[in-house]
Amino acid sequence: FCALLWWPSIVALCAEKDKNLDMSGQLHQVRMRRPDYEHDAGWIESQVKRTVPPVTLRRTSCGTHAPHSFDLCHLLDDSILPEELNNSVLPRQAFGAFRCEECLTYEFSVRVSDGYRWSEWSPPSARCCFAVEPKIVTTCPVELDELQRALTDVPDVVSPAESVELSKALTEQLTFTQEGDMEPPHWVAIARPPSSSDVVTATAQLSEFLVSWPNLPPSAYSQPDTEILPAVKQMSETGDLAPFLAPPLVYRINVWMVGLSPDAADVDHHQVLQKTLTLEEADAPHKDLLYRQYDVPPSAYPDPVDYDEPTVTRLTWHLPTLPPDKTYRCTVEGRFETNTSVHWWTPLMKSGPFVVERVPPPTPPELVPVAELP
Repeated sequence: FCALLWWPSIVALCAEKDKNLDMSGQLHQVRMRRPDYEHDAGWIESQVKRTVPPVTLRRTSCGTHAPHSFDLCHLLDDSILPEELNNSVLPRQAFGAFRCEECLTYEFSVRVSDGYRWSEWSPPSARCCFAVEPKIVTTCPVELDELQRALTDVPDVVSPAESVELSKALTEQLTFTQEGDMEPPHWVAIARPPSSSDVVTATAQLSEFLVSWPNLPPSAYSQPDTEILPAVKQMSETGDLAPFLAPPLVYRINVWMVGLSPDAADVDHHQVLQKTLTLEEADAPHKDLLYRQYDVPPSAYPDPVDYDEPTVTRLTWHLPTLPPDKTYRCTVEGRFETNTSVHWWTPLMKSGPFVVERVPPPTPPELVPVAELP
């Protein structure tokens, strides 16, 4: 759902002077639409609801306090939206739905009633995008020394994760685009599984790897805007709005095949294939092949409120046999588990390239002793 606030309640202003004024007949209705989405069918009107007592908020235009009416709009629920407006019309691709913020960008309009007549619909509100994606916030409740241990304390690593500086804020060490999107940091480490004394098991482990990445608390990826905290507090005191709780994340691991290993047997043939690429394919920024995906089950997250518990833990996933003589890389993507309206995955972290070595040939059999017969 989303919380809507509209103009100062004139009836509430009159009620401050006339205590006999009846406000029980105040009604309102909300409508919404997605103006930038090509499959949108226009305004969708909600049911008529009784207006709850207003809350007093400071107006940003003049700085004075005035009572404002509010409502919790549940029109963003896919079970209420008409079938033709469901997000299932999102185009699909190999690694999930395309990112489409237009299908979750809404504008709202409200009309009010005194129980006898309706006002005109208000002008549309400013467009608001509800495509909330996880990204590390400025007030990330993470101890840098714990994050450093989660990144570096990986045994038998073949592709290490980048370390963090303990003297700088975490967001200052990350790169953000002009649109505010976070560039995935190199926080994914690739290591070999513990060695085995068995020859067959040790040979199979040559193409098996362990993927590990830091598991941050949900509050590291989602925090309420400080500018709206006073309004949220006022609405929470009425009991109609639940306190803010950061939604948990679910992870997905993508294994990308970058190319052949430097000592691959068919490296010459690979170079010949590279010469046959078109100009568009040669200039493509990403030519990696998505080899495999793993959806990680919902995990337990550290609780930064409990000071006895760490703020960062490490998750590890076992990669089974990968084809040898190839170079790979891994990305960890995530999305909010409870935000079911967003169907696409957001890249959170990535690893450096690593090589799956060629499996050695089996050892020759021992010579069988031949005895001379008498």
